[in-house]
Amino acid sequence: MLNRIIAVFMSAVISVTGMVYSAVNNIIDSVSELFFGIPYTAEAIKADFFSDIEESDVIQIDENNGIIDDKLVVFLNPELGFIRRLNVLSECGGVISGWCTPANLYVISTFNMSYDEAVSRCEKLNAIDGVELSIPASVSKTACNYTPNDPFGSSQSSETVWDEINPLGNNWWLEAINARQAWDYSDYFNTVKIGVVDSGFDTEHPDLAGKISFPGSKEKDRNVADDHGTHVAGIIGANMDNEVGIAGVCSNSQLICIDWSPDLFQFWLPELAIFFSLSTVVKAGAKVVNFSLGTSSSKSDNSSSLMENVFKPMAYSYIMASLLNNGYDFIAVQSAGNGNAFYEPIDAVNNGHFSSVTAENIFTGSTGISKQDILDRIIIVASADNVTNGKYELSFYSNVGSRIEIAAPGDSVYSCITGGDYATFSGTSTGKYPLSEALTV
Repeated sequence: MLNRIIAVFMSAVISVTGMVYSAVNNIIDSVSELFFGIPYTAEAIKADFFSDIEESDVIQIDENNGIIDDKLVVFLNPELGFIRRLNVLSECGGVISGWCTPANLYVISTFNMSYDEAVSRCEKLNAIDGVELSIPASVSKTACNYTPNDPFGSSQSSETVWDEINPLGNNWWLEAINARQAWDYSDYFNTVKIGVVDSGFDTEHPDLAGKISFPGSKEKDRNVADDHGTHVAGIIGANMDNEVGIAGVCSNSQLICIDWSPDLFQFWLPELAIFFSLSTVVKAGAKVVNFSLGTSSSKSDNSSSLMENVFKPMAYSYIMASLLNNGYDFIAVQSAGNGNAFYEPIDAVNNGHFSSVTAENIFTGSTGISKQDILDRIIIVASADNVTNGKYELSFYSNVGSRIEIAAPGDSVYSCITGGDYATFSGTSTGKYPLSEALTV
């Protein structure tokens, strides 16, 4: 009875607070979490549980996939009221250790489970009225994929190094997409917020000064500067006309960044990191979200498991549907992948994450969002190589298949790296992370 009284009181407070929505919501959610263990509003994100996950918590189920042995993912029906949400989560058991309410997502911590036990537990949770989808908290072997006066590493003036007919040099990737013709209209462009979910970013790089922001203090503190994330950020939004370095494709943009790179997982990435990152940057205003990552480089062939073909695509499509249903509008862009473990191109559907979503495995539950709405908001990008004389071909390592929407310059792309420097990356590099094969913006 007390729970109902407090819940009704919260509802009344929200209804009369009007324009002080955000500040009041934070207070309401803090009170709600204290009394009930979950937030009250549809704007709360809590991912503190990530710091508790260690490599020893991962149960590997095949060469590319595994699960966190004590966590489950539960998506609730978006129409549930607060009291019903409490009751449903109570039926699920365990401890609610995290949530992403814009996507109706809750993370349940429970006893250590084998893969079969986790699947069995999820089947039981899916039978609960009000649960839209429950899946094991999965992990993947994921690798990063990779006329201004900016000199692009050349001592020549910018007026003499641009040639769209025969793109060459460090700016060939911009010549190839006719960026200058678009920049002619830059005065008419509104500033766009672009989400970049990648390894860490060099916020002090002179070509990225003032361009990189983080959704909050936690994301800012977690950021550790890395060449890959900095390189991708430069490709997208490096400052134009500052007489140094390069110019990004969309210089008139604000980059909302999250460093997703795993700390203790080595190459294991919790899918929850992507779910929470997408939701967080979209909530912060991003209309386009870039994911230069994928799983294909750890595969030996085109085969994918039940986890990759069914469970994960359902979760990725449902989190997109939930966000769209809650009024967010965005596009998710992911690189197609740079081949399998032998650098042989395979079907891009095997690159995991958003590229694994097809018309056959989309799940939107009770959101009212159509399958086509989801497909229309996923862009998978292959890599193109410069053959010279204005001719291009698919990079020898680039994945292929019906999930590919477009090919973009991906070989010898010159962009920012840490320490205020610049470098040319393409294909797969040695070092902590393989580098991107695709310019995904």
